[in-house]
Amino acid sequence: MFEAIEKNTELLSLVNKHHLIIHADSYSDLEQCKFIKVIDGDGLLVVKEEETLNIRLAYIDAPEHNQEYGLDSKRWLKKQLLNSSSIVSVRFLDFDEKHERYIADIFIKSYSLSWLMVVTGNAWTYYDFLSNEVEECYIEAQYFARKYRLGLWANNLFSIPPWIHRADQKGNETSLRVESARILMAVGEAMLDDAEGEKSKIIAEAKLQIEFNRHYYPMRYFHQVRLAHVKYIGIVCNNVSWDIKNGYNGLDGDEVNIPFFQLALKASKGDEEASYEYECWKKALYMAVGKVNLPEDYRKPLTEEWIETLINRVKNWVSQSRD
Repeated sequence: MFEAIEKNTELLSLVNKHHLIIHADSYSDLEQCKFIKVIDGDGLLVVKEEETLNIRLAYIDAPEHNQEYGLDSKRWLKKQLLNSSSIVSVRFLDFDEKHERYIADIFIKSYSLSWLMVVTGNAWTYYDFLSNEVEECYIEAQYFARKYRLGLWANNLFSIPPWIHRADQKGNETSLRVESARILMAVGEAMLDDAEGEKSKIIAEAKLQIEFNRHYYPMRYFHQVRLAHVKYIGIVCNNVSWDIKNGYNGLDGDEVNIPFFQLALKASKGDEEASYEYECWKKALYMAVGKVNLPEDYRKPLTEEWIETLINRVKNWVSQSRD
């Protein structure tokens, strides 16, 4: 079921850690239904007592058909269902009246299909619809898929989430509100893989703020996505000063504290991993132009000029550092 990653010890550790959430044996309210059709990467039809039900998989959001990896996500889901018994175990959680469909967690071969979709990189964790009980389970699954570049993460570490894609398609404007807790968590995930103790400390501190923040941010994880366009460049590192006109107005020497600068330096020395991530980050910044605001006190739209000034500053610093 996990294909090439099934022997990954980190994955097995996740399965054991979250067994009570992702395994069918933990639930007594499962109902048996017959699978009949996959609609898309997070939707399918089942039959229960001769009634056809439209199911939306809980906790996840798969790429849309017209998004990168959208059709791949649908094919992966269809393959899993066709390879299993046509009878699936369904845990009904809610009913979406607007779309006339049930929100449900479906289990195949005893495991949550939603969780399998995320951990294999075939869907996003749908942050705003996670309960306290499943939040850590699904966030860690997505971190695993991203870390190993599985599925939708294979060619782009900064894929656009489906809910942002849908908003963009409708022409909705979105703005960026910085939530320090999630910035810290993302920095811990992205930058501190080799410093587990420090990473754990940062994540622990961030979690203390999550409950407070969730009540005041309807899309409390929005910046975890869009800050992949700004935050991962290191804005939050060491109180570095940023300027909307000049891109960066910190003192000479501050660059050593900014991951984006350090990544560019590694890339210039032939580090293929650093080169890949550096290009991803630049691409992500340009994707955010006109769609997000710079954080903190600026509240002004991100522009190409700002990005180009930043990148030129990086290039100049790298050149000086190598001389």
